[in-house]
Amino acid sequence: MPGPVSWLRRHSFGITFLALVVVSVSLLGVVGLGALVALASLGQPLGAFAAAVFPWAAGAVVLTVSTVVLGFLFLWSLARRARLPRSERLRAVAARAEARNDWAAALNLSSRFAPRGPREDPVEMLKRRYAAGELSEREFERRLDRILDDGVDGADSGRRTEYDDSESDRLRNY
Repeated sequence: MPGPVSWLRRHSFGITFLALVVVSVSLLGVVGLGALVALASLGQPLGAFAAAVFPWAAGAVVLTVSTVVLGFLFLWSLARRARLPRSERLRAVAARAEARNDWAAALNLSSRFAPRGPREDPVEMLKRRYAAGELSEREFERRLDRILDDGVDGADSGRRTEYDDSESDRLRNY
């Protein structure tokens, strides 16, 4: 039986949005009424003016801070729900950022950008596209040369594809 904590987690996005709307509307009301009180108190001595305006100003400060915090939580919740693009290249960039920065490592973005499922070998993917007629022979040769030379066409730039000369010749004659 799910408890109230799991219900709050499931509905945190909507709750945060609703709270943000309520606090923002309250802030507008407090600022508006505080401005009216300040205008009505303009003819009074400074002590009376401050006594009349201070509660409204304090309420506006509290509601402003609450609006900023709830806005940040809402944007954070929205970003967590967003569908991030997934690719090996984005994962590699995120992994490099994580290796250099502690804050990036804390976000663990490399796992969020990593593609799902098994990764297809770039040579096999190239052969499949050529066989399906998506690539001309010239384009196939160009991309195959690039893969065999430096292992980057569709692959992680840090990953080297190691083929000996006989394998390279066999693939070119495919």
